Amino acid sequence: MLLFWILSFAIAWALTIPPALAQLGLISSSPVPYGVTVLIGVAPIVAAAVAAAREGRGHAYWRSLARLPRPGWTALFASLLPPALLAIAYAVRAATGEPIRVALDAQVAMMGLLWLVLAFGEEAGWRGFALPRLVERHGFWLASLILGVVWCVWHYPRLLGSPYLGPLAEGLPLIGLFSVQIIIGNFILCWIYFRSGRSGVAATHYHTTVNFVETAYFLAATDLVITGLMALVVLRIAVFDLNLCAGISRRSRC
Repeated sequence: MLLFWILSFAIAWALTIPPALAQLGLISSSPVPYGVTVLIGVAPIVAAAVAAAREGRGHAYWRSLARLPRPGWTALFASLLPPALLAIAYAVRAATGEPIRVALDAQVAMMGLLWLVLAFGEEAGWRGFALPRLVERHGFWLASLILGVVWCVWHYPRLLGSPYLGPLAEGLPLIGLFSVQIIIGNFILCWIYFRSGRSGVAATHYHTTVNFVETAYFLAATDLVITGLMALVVLRIAVFDLNLCAGISRRSRC
């Protein structure tokens, strides 16, 4: 596990720290263009592949990535939940006189294909490799919390390097809102992974559509309505699917 964490952060932060330092004015310019930082999505799958091979479980790990969702409705649920949350938030914002702007055009659609590839790269590492190992030690809820915090921190250099964030004093509250939402959203992702029979495919569906929503609605990751709705989903999982969450702790890794 330690090798996985080291490689996941080393690869991703090598791409994202230079733009962050340049954005913060700590260096004159970054040798890494900010657009390249999206490639951090490949870091978890590379780290997981190396770590699994080191454990002698390389073949089992790669086979696990092709596991289809069972039951099949979990993939549909994973794909539809993020746009449903956006639709509700859109209606709530419109009703309260704070309409949001959602962009749906060809460029956003093309970005969706990129998000699919990068989401798979992340899910193959975070949920496909790290999560089962954490759950074996800590159970579903604590393991999901640990992974959510780690996943959140992993994103920070890329956020700090964003030219859209603005001055640090103005950007920190947005990073705080992002942190709350990504940790809450991680509980949903972890639940989808196990509810779908440990399918990285279903988790990738959810991750992709979340990224697509955040492309169409730029402030989705910091929107309190969407965050609140996610929290309600997690509450529903805690109340009505407690048996699943309690029963997954001692199963095999891959």
